[in-house]
Amino acid sequence: MLHALHGNFGSPADWDAVLSGLSTPVPVRCWNLWEIRRRHPEAATLEGFARWLNHQASQEVKTGSDPRILAGYSLGGRLALQALTLRPDLWQAAILLGPHPGLEAPAERYARLRHDQTWADYTRQAPWPELLTDWNTQPVLAGGPAPSAAEEWRSEIAGAFEDWSLGHQAGGLMASLAGNPVPVLWITGEQDVKFTALGAAAACVVPLIRHHILPGCGHRLLQQDPQAVRALVSGFLNSLPSASLLS
Repeated sequence: MLHALHGNFGSPADWDAVLSGLSTPVPVRCWNLWEIRRRHPEAATLEGFARWLNHQASQEVKTGSDPRILAGYSLGGRLALQALTLRPDLWQAAILLGPHPGLEAPAERYARLRHDQTWADYTRQAPWPELLTDWNTQPVLAGGPAPSAAEEWRSEIAGAFEDWSLGHQAGGLMASLAGNPVPVLWITGEQDVKFTALGAAAACVVPLIRHHILPGCGHRLLQQDPQAVRALVSGFLNSLPSASLLS
């Protein structure tokens, strides 16, 4: 089973164009992060979410040839990293699109907490169309496609800014992965300079990270070039030891 996690202000449908038509057939579950926050308070923190997701994956009916694979974009990539580092023995592979591996300096984490609290407050108060426009015009997103989350998830998204802030993410996630035999496909966009640099640095620490840079893309990889992402994901799945047994 491939477990896919979407990004902030996103929805499970963001993965549709990438995961439909993979050359290697694999069962897929695209989780709704906002529904999880609403229905499972035990998943409210980063570690709580990681434990919750790992438990869900561990309960699957699994054949010997059906690997567990994590996939996450942006915020979903960070959540996937949390789950992977907590239980590397549970997962056979991971696919990460534009994740942040964490801030090392306490001052940086504190500044990010304050930044995300501002966004949480704004998310609770702003008119929805204005909020989505302001989110989408951030330089890192380069004015890409409109976010797909519905206004019904406003409260859950605001809470995610507080509870799943990058400021709460423990530093050193890459170091904890360095000795684990979990292959990771890490994808960033050529125009996404910051996250491409983070991916390159992570690949230097973790030998099993395969870092691919998509030309002409920014941070919105799922929408900007789903065909290229699908090709990379298909090739990665085909390269896994059990890939030929998935069908």
